[in-house]
Amino acid sequence: MQKLFGESLVIPPAYMYGATTRAVDRCQPDVEKIILPKKRYDSLSMNLSVDFSEAKFKSERTFFQRIIQNKSNRARPIDGLFCDFRVFSPENWAHIFFYHIPLACKLVDLYGEDIVFVLPELKNKKIFQLFELFNIKYIESNETFQGNQILFDVESFEICTLKRREWLNLRLPEAYSKLDSYHCALFPKKIFVNRRDSRKIINQDVRSFLISEGFQEIFMEDYDALTQIKILDNANIIVGIHGAGLAPLLLSRSESCGKKMVGIMPAVQVTSGFRLLCFQSGISWTGVRGKIESRFASHLLSTSPPPLAWSYQNFQVCVESLKRALKEPSEVA
Repeated sequence: MQKLFGESLVIPPAYMYGATTRAVDRCQPDVEKIILPKKRYDSLSMNLSVDFSEAKFKSERTFFQRIIQNKSNRARPIDGLFCDFRVFSPENWAHIFFYHIPLACKLVDLYGEDIVFVLPELKNKKIFQLFELFNIKYIESNETFQGNQILFDVESFEICTLKRREWLNLRLPEAYSKLDSYHCALFPKKIFVNRRDSRKIINQDVRSFLISEGFQEIFMEDYDALTQIKILDNANIIVGIHGAGLAPLLLSRSESCGKKMVGIMPAVQVTSGFRLLCFQSGISWTGVRGKIESRFASHLLSTSPPPLAWSYQNFQVCVESLKRALKEPSEVA
């Protein structure tokens, strides 16, 4: 039995800008400049053990389909150590960066290079590019496996939030070497990471303003995993809508001092997730909060969080708040 520890972490205060409003001054409306207080993340731990056992894939099939599958799905023996990573939504582009890849780097450091990670069969093959980038062995399968398995508490996966950059650093030098030899189109130093399917900015004046300021619009899903990483690593100023497309920022080089990110979030999706990520990666962060619509007001004033589905709805952004976020210093005096 081994135990991983994640020490508590405190991120410094940061600025967030809200839409122009008379809540600032009833006679002279102005952009809200909000100081987000420092935020503490409590220490966490994860228990690890090795046991000869079976690893079954828990699919979203119906109960009857699972019975048929289990009858015909005999356990496939696997040599050496393996770890079942078909948990905690590895198909989620943000999760694979924030949780699975960092933990895999740490487990390889503890148990050796021959450990094999079992991943589900996925349509998004970009996930597997990340394991190959870090030279981590994997199997893509929905089969049941049997052998010496590294077991961990799925409930303690959040420890990766505290330790992810430190664990990635164990294998980042080799990954950077591969990235440097990977040729792709050159991108500008100022980029706007936009979204197509959900959580889109309704008012087009935001896009027009950014393009007039020399930003290039990027839709991250148009590119393979390595190109996405290189796009964000190369940029000096990134304006992006909150979402998984910004996850590769976690792999930004530590020497990228001066890199700035302006994170745009709907009023019902204001979180510290990318603020923490940027702190861990040496990137300055400033937030821009979307306009508060009347239908959201009662939920935002409540102690209960708004429905999760609302965070994917399209929203409006005040251009003046974005201008201020880009112009003013990120660090709180």
